[in-house]
Amino acid sequence: MKALKLISLIFVFVSLTNNIFSQDKIYLKTKKIIECKIIEFGTDAIKYKFVDTRQDLTFSISKDKVRKVVFEDGTVMDVQSNEMLNSDNYIDDRPNAIKFNYLSPLAGSFQFSYEHSIKPRISLEGNAGIIGLGFNTSYEHPLGMLGGFGIKFMAPPDFFLENMKFAHILNGLYVNPNIQFSTFGRDNHVYSTTFPVVDQIIRTNSSGIAILISVGRQTVYSNVFLFDYNAGFGYGFTTNNNTLTTNMFTTNYNFISFGSQFPIAFSWNFRIGFLFNGKKEIEAN
Repeated sequence: MKALKLISLIFVFVSLTNNIFSQDKIYLKTKKIIECKIIEFGTDAIKYKFVDTRQDLTFSISKDKVRKVVFEDGTVMDVQSNEMLNSDNYIDDRPNAIKFNYLSPLAGSFQFSYEHSIKPRISLEGNAGIIGLGFNTSYEHPLGMLGGFGIKFMAPPDFFLENMKFAHILNGLYVNPNIQFSTFGRDNHVYSTTFPVVDQIIRTNSSGIAILISVGRQTVYSNVFLFDYNAGFGYGFTTNNNTLTTNMFTTNYNFISFGSQFPIAFSWNFRIGFLFNGKKEIEAN
């Protein structure tokens, strides 16, 4: 009988010890740790109880203050406090877009770009084009290529509401640091200053590069179609083999730059595009 009582006491002691030392842990962003028993893991808050206090008391803490949670069985859960950055909210959004620069043919080139969202509010974008494939090319006969790449940072809204998310993962205002470059040849017409006037054609080969900060807005319609417009400003440099040119600025087709003494560049774009899923999403469907 004494042995049975001893075994019972040992069992109760082990159970109490297990309850004390095997608890859930809430790691706050302030580096404080709350040891407790989690009873509810909600969308906006975590509810818990302390083992050594009254069990009719339930405490709550906002997920904005929590970095991670470690359950008593060792399971670790990183806490996503901002639902706008939760990738699961955008599982149905097409993360890729192919776009055409709608106004580029009017300036003598054909330009297109590709954008891919790597996570909510951040995407990568690259652009390329053929100089000479457009309208108004018979005078200068331009021929060359252009390209560029950059990263887009979508601006957050001015305020947050519960369960709020972006209208689309690629939708919204953005800032886009980017690099643009081009290389091309074209005819420069040099007219004599004496009579009779002589039109001398000099084939000029040019190369340029610009580092820009573009600000724009992209609007997505029905997860299929989009408009994208932006303007950029930064530093730009252009070199050519024509010492007779007196142009104040040079159009590089994807940006405009001034002379070497004033290396300022700017750009503007108006693009239309279509969205599509990546290879993995297509196979899953």
